[in-house]
Amino acid sequence: MARIKSFFVKRGRVFTRSLIIALSVVLIISLTGLVTSYNYPDQVVEEIPRAVISQRVDLSYVVLVRKSIIYDNRTVLQPGEVVYVKFLEGFNITYKLELSSSRGLGRVSGSYEVYVNISSPIWFKKIVVDSGDVGGLLGRAGSLYVNFTYLRDYISLVEREVGSSRAYTISVVFDARTNIELTNVSKSYAITSLSKLDIYYDTGKPFIDVKTSTPETKYVDSIKQVKPTEISLILFSMNVITYRLLTMFSSITSAGLLALTLIAVTQGRSGGKPPITLLESKYRDLIISGELEQVKHVVAVIYVRDFRDLIKVATMRRKPIVKLGSEKTKFAVVDGDVAYVYREVAGSN
Repeated sequence: MARIKSFFVKRGRVFTRSLIIALSVVLIISLTGLVTSYNYPDQVVEEIPRAVISQRVDLSYVVLVRKSIIYDNRTVLQPGEVVYVKFLEGFNITYKLELSSSRGLGRVSGSYEVYVNISSPIWFKKIVVDSGDVGGLLGRAGSLYVNFTYLRDYISLVEREVGSSRAYTISVVFDARTNIELTNVSKSYAITSLSKLDIYYDTGKPFIDVKTSTPETKYVDSIKQVKPTEISLILFSMNVITYRLLTMFSSITSAGLLALTLIAVTQGRSGGKPPITLLESKYRDLIISGELEQVKHVVAVIYVRDFRDLIKVATMRRKPIVKLGSEKTKFAVVDGDVAYVYREVAGSN
């Protein structure tokens, strides 16, 4: 401890104060980091993609109409143009199965089905128009012609049996169910995709609305992996266990150094003063200042070896302690013609 005191005495007050402030800041930061680290779980479950498979039935169409002035004698309309029922003949639809994977495709099997749904507020009918193996759709486009004149005649036949309606929805649906095997993955995947072309037919309107829906079906095969939670710092990151241990060690170390510094500084301040000065400061309420002439009338002088004994006499006799200023500091308690005197000697307490 003496060496530590000497170290701080040599460095001066500015260094000591700076060290205390620095250790306090490190302690606060470390404790804050330690407490906040418990807000994070020790581990997290992370999903690592092993394979990503996407499938979609792509649709495109053109509208076939009779020659008319409104269409400038054209017989083919593109999507987005107004389709008048009076001139409508049918739809040419092209469809293709699009399949992709983050890994190499292996064996592909499954089936597809093309059907037409006709629905009204009072009846529904499904008509299957095509089906087959999905392998036949990969790498090539299929085509389908929907004869609107035939559909209107078919609707009329049904209405004769169940009653007529005003509004109808005609949906041409392409349904693909695929089983996929990937290279280097001992697992098969089943994916279903459904695309459709919707025709909204209202007998009270001169035109029809046409919409297509071709959503992409995506399947992600992932592996769950348990990993330590990472805490991002300013310049780097570390897992929460290491961060917790580091802040704990930093807290203990900075707290210990701060306590040692404060003890050394406190003892250094008190250790620099003589013991008699410390006692004088402690019992200053009992001590008054005087001159030597004031106690020359005494008959007996009793010298005490310890200043504490003089304090006992002053307390028992209810007398003040007189501090006498001379070559050497003296303290005396005068009780009648008897004086109790303590003389400060080097090295005494």
